[in-house]
Order: sequence, then structure tokens, then C-alpha cells
Amino acid sequence: RTPYTLLEINEGHILPRHALEALPRDQWHQTDFSKNLVTNGPYRLAAWNPGQSIELARNPDYFEKELPRIGRVLFRIVIDPAIRLQQLFAGETDVLEGVPPEAVTTVTTDRHLRLTRFDQRMYTYVCWNGRRPVFADPTVRRALTMALDRDEMLAVLAKGMGRPAKGPMVSSLWAANRALEPLPRDPAASRRALKDAGWEDRDGDGVVDKDGKPFLIELEFNRGNTLRENLALRIASQLSQIGVKAVPRAVEWAAFQKKHRDGDFDAFVASRIVPTRVDLESFVTGDTSNYAAYSNAEVDALVARARQAATLDEARPLWEKAQEIIVRDQPVTFLFEQDRLYAVSRRIDGVEPGPLGLLGTLRKWRIGPAPASNPASDD
Repeated sequence: RTPYTLLEINEGHILPRHALEALPRDQWHQTDFSKNLVTNGPYRLAAWNPGQSIELARNPDYFEKELPRIGRVLFRIVIDPAIRLQQLFAGETDVLEGVPPEAVTTVTTDRHLRLTRFDQRMYTYVCWNGRRPVFADPTVRRALTMALDRDEMLAVLAKGMGRPAKGPMVSSLWAANRALEPLPRDPAASRRALKDAGWEDRDGDGVVDKDGKPFLIELEFNRGNTLRENLALRIASQLSQIGVKAVPRAVEWAAFQKKHRDGDFDAFVASRIVPTRVDLESFVTGDTSNYAAYSNAEVDALVARARQAATLDEARPLWEKAQEIIVRDQPVTFLFEQDRLYAVSRRIDGVEPGPLGLLGTLRKWRIGPAPASNPASDD
């Protein structure tokens, strides 16, 4: 048994027996339950327009009789980030999850809105494809990291809404290695490290080369993500100062994901949500989420031992050592941990973020006085 055994037994969804007992279990995965939803909790499903909206209505049988305080809640499904912001500022939306950093100033200066932020289990990073010979040497990967001004990226592009990422575990997790420090920005040291690894500008074109091949890579980001696009541009500019030419490239989301799975990329900018259960699966040899194709036998052994540890105290030093090695090898460059940002109308009271995000307290929200341009409603 491990400290997670009880959680593994209890985690999961409570399934409605009356809806499932007549259906053989081998058909569950092939059955579209969305056509016959069974719901419970403070709200019931009132209407569902696939791809457009979901409407909830107060559950009169909810055990906390005074809750929920708001009778009806409408979720609009809007893919375009620009349209989501337009609806927010027009007063058509009361709550917007995932406010982009570039909209923070506009939200905070709007008298009808307030900005709510909280830690989330996510870090933004650059993944270097270890299958490519150019990224096979940890010295080279460390040089790339030291060329980047991650503090500036956090301050300017993410508007300071977060903290520098020190390694593969976000700082809020119990097993995060508190002794780790991000590699310092040092372009001069980067250039020396590249030279030691055989990369020099032998033809005077401003790009270092080795064995007759220039250090030229594509740096991908998913199209439509302004933060990642700006990061890719900033990273390319800073890498050029050490003689590395990175060409930013926007990729549609579905293709972006497929290229990761297939290992068909040089490098990409992305974010990773870390599970509440401590693990380092994306840095374990052969794991499907190990897009960098990182392989270190010592890390694999430490993770295997930590997963089987009988107590958290026994597991902690194993996790800490594994993080130390990963940070030393830099299979990815850890940029920053970004706060989750919500814009909330000032007519809504009782909105407090928690472990389940903002909606974990939805049943306690109430409608207060309406701003001048936002008429009050009971829904």
C-alpha cells in the first residue's frame, strides 16, 4: 500500500445505478450518455445546446435548503477569445474564466468588474525535442535556458500574475523541492557553453554552427494563444543573441497536439497542468506525455521508488532528488507558474476561488446591486 491507496479506492464518479444496471458494462464505453443525462447537486440541467450553451436551474431537492442562491446559471460556449472579452465588457457576461494577461489592465480599470486570481497547478515551458541531435546534449539545453530572461517574460507578458517556475513541480505541491533555484540568465555563459559543445559561428553569419550545420530550429505555439505567440517571439529574439536562430511558427491546435504525440517538432511553447497526485510521469522514459523524449535511468528509478513509498515522508526526498536531476538536465525550460485569472461582475457577491476553482462555490454566489450598465436579474 502507498499513501495514495485510499484515494485510488475512493476517487471517481458516483454512478446512477438505476440508469446503468440494465446496460452491460462492456457497452458503457460505447454508449453516448449525453443523450440521457442524470445530474445531481445544487443545480439540475435545464437546457443544453451543444456547442453553444448550457443552462442550469436550482435543484429544489438539494440538501442545503437555502442554497443555491442564484436560481439559474447560463454558460455560453464561445471559442473566440476576442468575442469572450467583448461580451464581458458589454455586460453580457458576469464571469469570465481565463482572462488573458493582455486584458488585465482593462479589467482592473473597469468599474463594473473585479479581477480574481489564485494559484493554479500549471507551469509554462519550452519543450526541446530530445530526438533531435541538436538537443541531445544537456549542456546545450542549459545554454538555451540561460539565454532567456524569464523574469522579464513573467513581468511583461504575463503581467506579473505568477511566479518563476523552478522545476517540474509547481510550488504549491507538498513535494516541490524548495531548495531549487531557476538557472540564472547569463547570455555570456550560454555562449561559452555552446562553444564547449562545439557550436561556433565559423562563417560569420551570426548563427552558430557545428559540423557544417547552423543552429536553426522552428519554435511552435498554438495559433490563437496570444501569450504563447508573444513568448515565442521574445524567446526567438533572446536566443538570437547567443547565435541560435529560432523561427516562431503558429500551428492549429489539433495539429499542435498531434505533432507532440508523434515527436514531429523541434521545440514548442506550451503549459502543463500538474495533477494533485504528485508524479513526474512526463519525465519518465517511455511515458506518452514525455514529449521531450527525456531519458535518465536515475530519474526513472527515483520515481519508481517514490511511487511505492509507504509514507509521504519516505517519498519526499526521492521526489526532491528527481526534480534536482531534471532541472540539471533541462529537457524543458521552465518559464513561470501563471495564476488563474477570472473577471467577475461587481453585481455578483460571494465569489471566492478554492481548490476546485471559482465554480466550486457557485452555490453560494448571490446577485447584489447592479452596476449602472448591467441590469440586475434573478438569473
